[in-house]
Amino acid sequence: MIAVDHESATARALVEDVSGDPWVVLMATYSELGDVGSMDASWVSLEGDRERFSADEAMDAFEQLRAEMADEHGVWFSATVIVQKDGSYEFSYNYTEPVKFGGSRDPLDESYVADLARHPCPWDEIPEWHPVKRDYSEESWAAALAKGIE
Repeated sequence: MIAVDHESATARALVEDVSGDPWVVLMATYSELGDVGSMDASWVSLEGDRERFSADEAMDAFEQLRAEMADEHGVWFSATVIVQKDGSYEFSYNYTEPVKFGGSRDPLDESYVADLARHPCPWDEIPEWHPVKRDYSEESWAAALAKGIE
């Protein structure tokens, strides 16, 4: 129930960020690893034109949503919401694919490692491309977590 409340708050924050532009659909994707977050938000007009906008309130709401959704299975790398003019919305979450920040910038491997250390998940749920799977064995990762890897 908490995640649903935070989803609703995130969708509302995105609507508030638009500040009166003539939109019919809002779209936003938020990505986060460690202390780095990135937001790509846009609205679509009745004519089908797409316009990017700054979504500072929604970015804060996404950060809270991610924190609330973290559990023993880790946490998502990115989330996308689509909000319709009637107020309905739909979220999708990416737990398995690498993310990009600001276009083509790839996050550093260290960011993925630090994020997984902060939000651990079972070894078999870590994607095969993840730097932890490349640089650690299951045993050495468990030892690094027990030691307090940052």
